[in-house]
Amino acid sequence: MEENAVLVLEGFLGVKLPEDYRRYLLEDSNKRPEKNVFLIPGQGDDAINKFFSLTSKNKEETIPYQLNQYKNRMPEEMLPIGNDAGGNIIALSTKGKKRGGIFFWDHDREADQEPQPYYENLILISDNFSSFLEQLK
Repeated sequence: MEENAVLVLEGFLGVKLPEDYRRYLLEDSNKRPEKNVFLIPGQGDDAINKFFSLTSKNKEETIPYQLNQYKNRMPEEMLPIGNDAGGNIIALSTKGKKRGGIFFWDHDREADQEPQPYYENLILISDNFSSFLEQLK
C-alpha cells in the first residue's frame, strides 16, 4: 500500500490514523488473519471474516466502500476496518476519548426508530489495534 493512499484517507476523514493501524494498512491490509477469534465482552466469541483495505479487486472489501455503506448508520468517528461472517463490523474510533479503540458494531441491534448515529450497538473490544491483534486466537 502506498503512503499516498493512507494520506488521502486521512485527509478525507480529517484525522491522522493511530500509528499502529496506519502501519497495518501500509504493510498487511487486505488479508484474512490466521488467528481470527476475539472476545466480545458480555457476549462471547466471534471471528473476523476479513479486514478491509484501501484497494482491492473486490470493491466491497475496501474502506471507502464500507464508509459509504455505513454513512449515517454508525457514528462518524467510527471507521469500518473489518467484518464478521454475519455482517457485523469491526470499527476503529478515529476521534474523541476512545480514539484508537476497536469496537464491535452489531447490525442486529441497529436502531430502527432512534435517530442515527446510534451508540447502543457498539461494544468496545480493545483499547487499540495492536492489542486487538494480540488477543486474536
